[in-house]
Parts: sequence; C-alpha cells; structure tokens
Amino acid sequence: MAGPLNCGGAVPVGGRSQFLGVPRDCAHDLARVWHDLFIRFWQYRAVPARYAAQAGRPRDGGGTMRIKDPEYPAAVEAAVEILRKRAQQGQTITYGELSAELATRGFDSIPPHRGVMTYLLKDVCLHGNEDGRGPMLSAIVVNKASREPSDQFSGLARSLPFSRPATWGWRDEQQQVFAQHRPE
Repeated sequence: MAGPLNCGGAVPVGGRSQFLGVPRDCAHDLARVWHDLFIRFWQYRAVPARYAAQAGRPRDGGGTMRIKDPEYPAAVEAAVEILRKRAQQGQTITYGELSAELATRGFDSIPPHRGVMTYLLKDVCLHGNEDGRGPMLSAIVVNKASREPSDQFSGLARSLPFSRPATWGWRDEQQQVFAQHRPE
C-alpha cells in the first residue's frame, strides 16, 4: 500500500479545489488507498483455504467442470443413471442431492446451482431423446424448498427440440417420466 495520507493542514476557503468537500490532495490519497484495498481484496477473493480443502478444490475457486471437459459425457451418463433409478422409485431428487450423488461417483465438481448443472440437465433430457418428444428426465429434479423444477427447466421445455405447448405443466412431465420408468 502507498504511504500515509497527505491530508494535513487546513484548506483556505477559495484555495485548493475540493471534491465532495474533501481537499483534492486528500481525495486523491483516499482514492489511492481504496484502490490498494480493492486490489488486495481481489487478490484474496478466492475460497478460504479451510473450505477449499473440504471441497477438494484449488484455492483459486476453480475446479468446476465444464461441458468441454473430457469427463463431462461420463457425468451425463451418471446423471441419467441416477435419475432413472429415482424415476423407477417414483421419487423426485433435489439439485443438491443430485450434485452430492454425482460427487459420490467421482464428479465432485458439479455444483447444484446454475452453471454446468443447467447444461448437464439439458443433456440428460436429450439422452436417448434427441427429437425431444419423449418425457424430459430432468423433470424430477426439484428445488429443495419449493419441490418444483427451476424456471430454467420450464424455459428448456419450451425451447427446441422439446417445444412443449403453452398448456404444458411440469407436473404432467414428471408423471410421464415416472410412468416411462415404472417397473413392469
């Protein structure tokens, strides 16, 4: 950080220009201090070491899977398997539970909210359903509090290739998923 503030002394009225009631020299020094503090914060913005160690991620906050990663297709396969098993049991699963279940299978870099989870669930819906006509398997993935799929799921259902009609409802989609995977 730069040296001490150079704001000493009284400022004569009509003397040096002022910025927000602070003499220009002092305002410049304050801006420099705030800038230095911001830079220090930015350098250390990463996950604290104790949390990074628990999550098995590097301190720089990295470690989240990306769709171009070589293990991504295997993560999609694992998610399909997990969701089919839940669908056979007639049960929903929360985003957090799915993330945790994937972690037990070695995919610990898929956080439950947004990001790669959104793409993963889209690819789960397309798995074996490229034309989008079949039930969307990710309909059984729900928010813990509301017990409903996210708004992103509804957006996905109305996009290509799924193109669900205006009368479509996620509850109907869930029931179709359960019916499709019900053991005979």
